[in-house]
Amino acid sequence: MRPTYIKFNRDRLPEYQIATFVRNKDDHFLVEKVALTESAIPHLESLVRYRNEAKLSSFQLPSVENIENGIKLEYISGHSFDALLLDLFVADRIKELKEVLVDFKERMKANSTFYHDFRSCAEFKKVFRVDVALKDVWCQEHPNIDLIFENVILKDGFYYIIDFEWTFDFAVPLEYIIYRSIMHFYYNYIHEFRKNINIDFFWELMEISPEKLATYKAVEAGFQDYVYGEDRPYSINKGIKKKSTTLDELISAPQILERKLQEVHTAKDLEIKVLKDEALTLQKQSEDMVRYNVAINSEVEALRSELTKVESRLCDMAKELDNAVTMKACLSQELTQKNEAIDKLLSSKSWKMTKPLRVGLKWLNKLK
Repeated sequence: MRPTYIKFNRDRLPEYQIATFVRNKDDHFLVEKVALTESAIPHLESLVRYRNEAKLSSFQLPSVENIENGIKLEYISGHSFDALLLDLFVADRIKELKEVLVDFKERMKANSTFYHDFRSCAEFKKVFRVDVALKDVWCQEHPNIDLIFENVILKDGFYYIIDFEWTFDFAVPLEYIIYRSIMHFYYNYIHEFRKNINIDFFWELMEISPEKLATYKAVEAGFQDYVYGEDRPYSINKGIKKKSTTLDELISAPQILERKLQEVHTAKDLEIKVLKDEALTLQKQSEDMVRYNVAINSEVEALRSELTKVESRLCDMAKELDNAVTMKACLSQELTQKNEAIDKLLSSKSWKMTKPLRVGLKWLNKLK
């Protein structure tokens, strides 16, 4: 069977040096991991033990069997979890990206235990080279700390963990495993985009405090020393190390780029459609405002006309009032004159002298 993918891990300490092969025979794939040193065989055997003993409620594991100097794993074909996250990020579907990450964290918590007081045990200190004490944390008691997103495949609604090389039999904080996954995903994919999302976005989403981040950074540094050695005796200088690319990767690269470009175009088309809809809405609102202004202006003109009529009427009423006041003054003066004439008559000598005559006439009128 011809290999379609080969990866050698020669930069690790001898007890962890392995090679990974993905082989293809008649379009049937399988994965082999082979020890490059005799001391690395127990490391690979731990994968078989973990596969047989792990009790995971939210994840699936491929079948594993021993072969000479290594193991053979079932090849799981599907959509990688890191590709899903990257697709959502590229399309600016940030809300869905958050939901998928939070759901992933909840799946991990389903296989975890809550510790009010976590203290690192002797085995923990041997692997991670630090002493850790944390309050109120979820921990995995049989952890797979290599649960980076590219090691998770989505298939038929299930989450498959395709690589579980680094597993232990002691408790490890769940947030540390998430820390490793986010660091790998961010600095391999998101960081290069230089968008408005920085790594703090993921820490806030995963609710990992700055204090705990400092702790997990120290834990990760200790783990790297555990795998590669403190002075990295087997590491190849990055300046001379060349990245290997398989033939299948070269063949599929144009299709992958075309798919990414199509996704970007689709996202931009959607953005343009949203902007057009917003423009139409604004145009309709503008037309409604114009009609409203016309109606308001018409109503204002009608009110102005009515106000002119009222003002004219008020002017007429003011004139009538002036005339009435003048007439009242004249009548008042005339009344005063008449009252003075009556008073003058009543006080006159003739009025007094004719009083008996008036009294007599009054009696005569009564006798009639």
